[in-house]
Amino acid sequence: AHAMSRVAPEAFAQCMQKDSGTLRKERVERSKEQGNRAFRDGEFYEAVQFYSQAVGANNGAATDPVLYSNRAMAYLKLGNFQEAERDCSQALEIDPSNVKALLRRGTARAYLARFREALDDFNKVLLVEPNNARATQEMARIKEAFSTPKVN
Repeated sequence: AHAMSRVAPEAFAQCMQKDSGTLRKERVERSKEQGNRAFRDGEFYEAVQFYSQAVGANNGAATDPVLYSNRAMAYLKLGNFQEAERDCSQALEIDPSNVKALLRRGTARAYLARFREALDDFNKVLLVEPNNARATQEMARIKEAFSTPKVN
């Protein structure tokens, strides 16, 4: 019985850790789903709030790049391009070849008139997905804007 009393607290602590980890995952997943629903309903500000809850539920550092990429899309819809760029960069730190994050960051950078960086992002998309129509279109738009002669 004496050996049992030494093991039990450790086993209990392990169970508690697992439970808190499971609960955290469930909270993250629930907030992400609520964010997705709000986004689909066109409630972009609410979507940002839910995605932020999901990021926060994981001790402020999400390991799922989709959370950052989704929040970035909501920020793009709200016209908050700097926040969108920041979230995409976070997603890309986790997954450097995340096509959605690259596309969204390129879009944010284009709106911020940081065209070279935008082109870099779209080029990276094409390295991963050579036939990506959106990246090709965005690059063409940026290049066209620079090659159009200015008429006074």
